[in-house]
Amino acid sequence: MSLLDRIRGSDRDRFARRVLDRVRAHGVAKAWYDAEQFTVEFQRGPDDPGGSVFLGNIFRECQGADRAERDERIGRLVEAVMNTPPVPQDWVGVKPLLRTVLRVATYGLGAPDSARPLLWRPALPYLIELVGIDMPTALAYVTLDKLDEWGVTAFDVYDAARANLAELDRDREMQTPDQPALIRFVDDGNGYFISRLMLPGWLASLAPHVGGTPVAFIPDNHTVLVGSDDPGLLEQLFPLAEEEYRQASRPLSPVGYTVDLSSGAVVPYTAGPSARRACALLASGEYQSESEFLMRDEDVYVANLLVAESPHSGVFTVASWARDVDTLLPRADYVAFSSEQDSPWFVPFDVAMAEAGLQPESPLRLERFRARQWPAPEVMQRLRALAESP
Repeated sequence: MSLLDRIRGSDRDRFARRVLDRVRAHGVAKAWYDAEQFTVEFQRGPDDPGGSVFLGNIFRECQGADRAERDERIGRLVEAVMNTPPVPQDWVGVKPLLRTVLRVATYGLGAPDSARPLLWRPALPYLIELVGIDMPTALAYVTLDKLDEWGVTAFDVYDAARANLAELDRDREMQTPDQPALIRFVDDGNGYFISRLMLPGWLASLAPHVGGTPVAFIPDNHTVLVGSDDPGLLEQLFPLAEEEYRQASRPLSPVGYTVDLSSGAVVPYTAGPSARRACALLASGEYQSESEFLMRDEDVYVANLLVAESPHSGVFTVASWARDVDTLLPRADYVAFSSEQDSPWFVPFDVAMAEAGLQPESPLRLERFRARQWPAPEVMQRLRALAESP
């Protein structure tokens, strides 16, 4: 690092100072940057309990953006935080404002240590369901401590959020087209179209509009793209969804989601190589995000989920077991073993875990297995005999 860089500070510090300047421009009594928590803190007056601007998400979103776009994003965030009215403190007041929100499974992992834990539950593979409080200029997430404060259970909160979302959906008017159509919903912050995937029957209700069993794509936090399960159409939609997912400032998922005809539930579409690739990419991306978080605090090697492809089996995922290193292994299709004497060889994941006697590590957001030491020679001999060529 050059002398000039040390004087100016890191990229994070310089970014935080820009946010701090925007907060101070609102005439607050006091504002400061907390580098350890990566937040800008402020107080509007002597008796104000204060507030925070969490910088982790906006900093990641602004990577690669030019100065004008970065300043616009910072401005929108600060305006939303500073102009949001107080959230109702009682259950009666807050209940009508609750909304279901779909996010990636690792959402919130980079929050400051002082942040209150979010209320969340699994929704779809590598996606979670949170509950937001729909305010005029911002969305505040429900935290666990609010349950006791409101005197309700998590089920009460989720039921209210979904009921409110269903009321919004009743206002939706869609005419059935003469010919099957491709539908794109773009959310302006009020539609919660992505969250509607969690409403029973919502995706299935689009079948007459798309001319077949619906398949929905949610590449980012604001977009839902729905087509039919026609194989020719899906071969075009999967690459489109992947491109939008990779380019999104707030990516969500490249996976297609359809309706299980036996249960009516929304499930990942898994037929065909494009679908398997999309599922692997989402899993790999989420494990990568969790690895970055875990490596800051864990004195252990946090393995990533690798996506590979072979002419024989197509796309598959691999977790590499590091020799003589305490390792956290992500769930994968295969575990790769290697040594200085030979090239990597692969064992189906569940087989390797059973032979090695490994159990899931908890509590972690994504499923991982702790491999504290290299398998014993007799175990390695059995694993070699069970190896496969993907």
